[in-house]
Amino acid sequence: MKALLSLFFAFSLFGEEINSPIYITKENTVVENKYFRLAKNSNCPMIVVGDNEHENPQYRLNHIVLKNLFLDGATDYQTRELYKDGFLRNNCITIRGCSDVTIENVVVCYARSGGVVLEKGCSKITINGLNAYGCYFDGFAACETTDSVVMNGLLHSNQYAGISMDWRCNGNKFFNLNIENNIKCGVFLRYCNDNTFYNITFKYSGIYINRRPESPDTGCHGNRFLKINDIPIYVGKDCEGNTIQWGD
Repeated sequence: MKALLSLFFAFSLFGEEINSPIYITKENTVVENKYFRLAKNSNCPMIVVGDNEHENPQYRLNHIVLKNLFLDGATDYQTRELYKDGFLRNNCITIRGCSDVTIENVVVCYARSGGVVLEKGCSKITINGLNAYGCYFDGFAACETTDSVVMNGLLHSNQYAGISMDWRCNGNKFFNLNIENNIKCGVFLRYCNDNTFYNITFKYSGIYINRRPESPDTGCHGNRFLKINDIPIYVGKDCEGNTIQWGD
């Protein structure tokens, strides 16, 4: 406990307040050992990796490392989800159309939108040791993301889901996670196939699997939940071939 208090005190002393996004637009970039907190009424993302000028990225980045970071989005002092009414959302970390990105030992909290969000064709993203909490929406969210891994983390006390995936998130893996006290659900899946969740501990939140209401062909198929504790699970229409395995 003393060590944790000392760490918090150090962050309070040396943390850097920001009021505009940190854009990463070059390959082979490393950001590490930083504590950023978002200033009041900034209403902006904190870190955006990839093309931030076009809604559909015009280029891809590779070989990015975000390590040993503490990002506080100060959601109580922000007033909107979208940055300048555009396509960027006010997340702590947004990865846009990138590959070979490593996020390690990172705390994201109190984002006005999501903690860590992958979008626009991400692949081969590795997230190890994520602590995501207190976000207005989800701790971790993804769309159009494949072949990525989230492991050894804690996703808790977010207003919507601990993990939320929609719109062709396929072939991703999640293991050794604690998903606790999220208000809407622990894991939300829609239009996502062949994802594996292994050794996940849920507390006060369950799993919601469904399709888009207007599109029967957007169901979830072939997702595997292995070695999870006994929690509520909802599986909607046109979602077949999903595996649930309790305990060991």
